[in-house]
Amino acid sequence: MSCFVLAVCVFVIILYIVYMLSLPDNYKTGLSSLYYFLAVFNWIVGAIDACMLFMYVRKLKELNEDYGKMVLIEAGTFIGSMAVSGGFCYYLGSDGINTLVTADRDGGRKAVYALVLMPVFCLTEFLPALAFAFTIKRWGKLRFDYTQE
Repeated sequence: MSCFVLAVCVFVIILYIVYMLSLPDNYKTGLSSLYYFLAVFNWIVGAIDACMLFMYVRKLKELNEDYGKMVLIEAGTFIGSMAVSGGFCYYLGSDGINTLVTADRDGGRKAVYALVLMPVFCLTEFLPALAFAFTIKRWGKLRFDYTQE
């Protein structure tokens, strides 16, 4: 298992290096390729989370049933978040950035711009943060309950 975790860490570092080196020179014409890369990157991170979920949750449930459930909830939330974020980046790469920024934000339709970005923000940032806070709070209660026995 530790070999898999090490391989995942090396793989993610390589992805970040490729991302850093593939930033476009001209942001007017190269944004679509950047967003396509971010979409694939998000989907790969979600797939890595799914692999780790399938590998570790059963073992964690054997050690502590409640902790295994919390990890399952958090991992499911993060996998869904990566899928939504990847889909949104794919949309932005498919000329959605021009529609969203030029037509909606700069064109005076700020309500449409907000109605698109707020749910994406809630699904990709706020919901995972709430899941993380919930699991940390719950795990803290469990951890201190076990130390008092």
